[in-house]
Amino acid sequence: MKTVHKYQTRLGHGSGLTIESIPVRSKVVHFGVQDGRATVWVEKPTLPNKEAVNDLTLQIYFTGSEIPDKAIHRGTLEYESLVYHLYEV
Repeated sequence: MKTVHKYQTRLGHGSGLTIESIPVRSKVVHFGVQDGRATVWVEKPTLPNKEAVNDLTLQIYFTGSEIPDKAIHRGTLEYESLVYHLYEV
C-alpha cells in the first residue's frame, strides 16, 4: 500500500523544504501551486516496521540559476509568468 502526502513552502528562488524521516522508496509525484504556495505531493509507501527512512531535501530554482551538479530534477511549474524548477539536493 502507499499514500500521497502534501507539503507546502514559499514559492520563490532559494525556497525549499526538508521532509524528515521519510521512507527511502518515497517519490515526488507532482510539483504545483495550491492557494498561492509551492506544493509538493509525495507518494510514500505505507510504513512497515523495518522500512529504511531518510531526509528528503528539496530546493526551488529559477530558470537560468546555477544548480548543483548532483541535484536531481523533480518537477517544473509555471506560475504568474515565472518558471520554477524543483530539485532534490
